[in-house]
Amino acid sequence: MIVEGGAHVLSCGVTRDAAMLREGPAYVVGGNHAAYLRVRPILRATAAREQNVPCVAYAGTGVAGHSAQHVHDDLAAADLQLAVDAYELIVTGLGRKPEAAGEIFADWDTGELRSRLMETAARVLGRPDDRPFADHLAAELGVPAIPQAATEATGELDVTVPEIFEALYSARIDAYSRAFERLPVEHRASIASAWRAGSAIGGRFLNYVREAFEAEPVPARLEDDLYFAGVLRHYRPAWRRVTAEAARIGLAVPSLRAPASAA
Repeated sequence: MIVEGGAHVLSCGVTRDAAMLREGPAYVVGGNHAAYLRVRPILRATAAREQNVPCVAYAGTGVAGHSAQHVHDDLAAADLQLAVDAYELIVTGLGRKPEAAGEIFADWDTGELRSRLMETAARVLGRPDDRPFADHLAAELGVPAIPQAATEATGELDVTVPEIFEALYSARIDAYSRAFERLPVEHRASIASAWRAGSAIGGRFLNYVREAFEAEPVPARLEDDLYFAGVLRHYRPAWRRVTAEAARIGLAVPSLRAPASAA
């Protein structure tokens, strides 16, 4: 926007997904705060809405909007890898059919993992084509595909689907905890709120993230929040068991293995 003495440049990344752009994207904006307040009514009028709240947030001065978008994109890639690893655990590790994995994802989409990720994964597996699951899911989410290492499992996992869910949820907490540390602490709650819709990572999980960073005192890390700390305490044994079983049969699950070994 043009102001006396020059122009203010606001930084803001938005989704690449055409359908979400038509419905309204999430806006996380960086730059001069007064300039942001001038354009905020336009952003709120065109943004996605969650619980009737426009998905718009201020991320800080300078290029904070672009920095936030990098965090978002890294989280979208992490979510994609988590879904692919869960698929491999269910289909390759447990010997279930892909459509059965789709039913499991659909069930997970009714609870704590309710999200665009789970909804899309279930839909993709309900309408398979000749593309690998990872590529098909990435295309439907509107995010870049991630390279997948070819592995051949030798044996069957001795774990349950609920244990896989607990491992997946724990690893997601770990990924989001590390990612949100890269955002200004005073803006973490509003950014989480903005990403709940109109973004590739939208879903119920970000309600919990927002609530964590709205608490007083604000936790230094997401996993320090009372809710998330309790979840990790209860789910971590399953997380370790799933990653150990995957290693035993030679099944690569990169989104799960590394964090669990350090937990």
